[in-house]
Amino acid sequence: MGPEPRIERPLEFAESSGGQGSAWPVGHNPYAPPAHYARRRRRSKLDRTALVILGLYATSSIAAFAADASVLGGESTTDGGAPRLVAVCLLLLWLGRRWAALPAEAQKAVAGKRIGPWLAVLFHFLPGFDVFWLFKAQVALRDGVNGCLGPKSLGWAVPRPPAVLAPLGHLCSIFWFAMLRTSWFYLLPAALTPTLWVVHIGLIERAWAHRRRTIIAPEAPYTPRATPS
Repeated sequence: MGPEPRIERPLEFAESSGGQGSAWPVGHNPYAPPAHYARRRRRSKLDRTALVILGLYATSSIAAFAADASVLGGESTTDGGAPRLVAVCLLLLWLGRRWAALPAEAQKAVAGKRIGPWLAVLFHFLPGFDVFWLFKAQVALRDGVNGCLGPKSLGWAVPRPPAVLAPLGHLCSIFWFAMLRTSWFYLLPAALTPTLWVVHIGLIERAWAHRRRTIIAPEAPYTPRATPS
């Protein structure tokens, strides 16, 4: 007799060995060759474009910090305004990309109707409203990413404090500029603000990469839920 034919199981939820329900996400083939899993692991890494944006933001922030230190030391008269402007543009670029990846339900949860990525960026240029949107956009993005996580992935959820502290530090930087030529204390908040942004962006990208790794179906439902604050 020849070898027993292999039974192909459906590409849906495979039962775990302990009978506890779903062991594999939708689209997972437990009989696929190892190369298939290797390709999937490569696709589930952190977003490379987001990592490039984050690296450029950190570089621009360091350049701005070094220029401000030179002004305080009397070695230069040119502050870090130009690299700081580049850093702000990179933040807006990152926000637009990540906002565009959210499901439509998450984009509607902000104001009851869909706010597209272009509006999410342009709202930062409306006088008066931009102060409110600076905080609301990051908190809404955090809630949208957390809502895309599965019920067993809440350990990867993005906490709320970085989504509030990063915009707060950015807003307060307006007053820190007045201290640029008068006090070395300026360098403390000047270094703290980009650090908070890097932490916030890193947590968002970490949660999003986990979602890509565990939820294969692109149409996975958005489920608003309470997440750790």
